[in-house]
Amino acid sequence: MNADDGSLIAVIADEDTVTGFLLAGVGHVDERQRSNYVIVSDKTSEGEIAEAFKDFTTREDIAVVLITQVVRRVGWEISVCARVCV
Repeated sequence: MNADDGSLIAVIADEDTVTGFLLAGVGHVDERQRSNYVIVSDKTSEGEIAEAFKDFTTREDIAVVLITQVVRRVGWEISVCARVCV
């Protein structure tokens, strides 16, 4: 993945999923120390997830945002996505 091409994948997921993507070489930290992943646990607030989603969807170097089903179990609903995107 090359950040210059705008071809990064962002991942919002549980620790196991994020670890798998990092091992596959998807992880990236830019010059401003922003990563392209967020690990979601039971302690992650809805606001943190929404902020990460908003950040990822407004960054020019990210083309795809992957959100796993586990995130829904934490309480973040798709309706939150709609509110964040507007």
